[in-house]
Amino acid sequence: MTVMKAKSFSDDELLNLHRKGLTDAEIAEKLGVTQAAVNYRRVRVGLKNNYKRDTFTDDELLKYYHMGFSDKEISLRLGVTAAAVNYRRGRLGLASNVVQYEKYQELFASGLSDEEIAVRLKVSYAAVASLRMIAPSKEAEV
Repeated sequence: MTVMKAKSFSDDELLNLHRKGLTDAEIAEKLGVTQAAVNYRRVRVGLKNNYKRDTFTDDELLKYYHMGFSDKEISLRLGVTAAAVNYRRGRLGLASNVVQYEKYQELFASGLSDEEIAVRLKVSYAAVASLRMIAPSKEAEV
């Protein structure tokens, strides 16, 4: 039975890559070792993890939400998953803009002005204007 020797790396190699901001997974790939090996050594030499979750602020989410974008559209603009946007939106107590768009269509069809629609949907006038841009216009329906 042949026992394979694990590839080794020096603390200096680890420190150099860590200083460049690489995560454990990225360091492991560069060195040809496991992420667990990098994690173990990093902790042993007293370095913090460079991994940072892709995050966004509530204000960033609200900006796109009030423009009428869906979770998927917001996620593409923020560089995060739609699930992350959905979770945060839910924590903020905001309804899905897909629902808002359907409500907008109903209110628009009933002849309400953009200002009236904004009040009913509890969104900004700009959000209604954004919805109007993606909705079929009344003139197109006539």
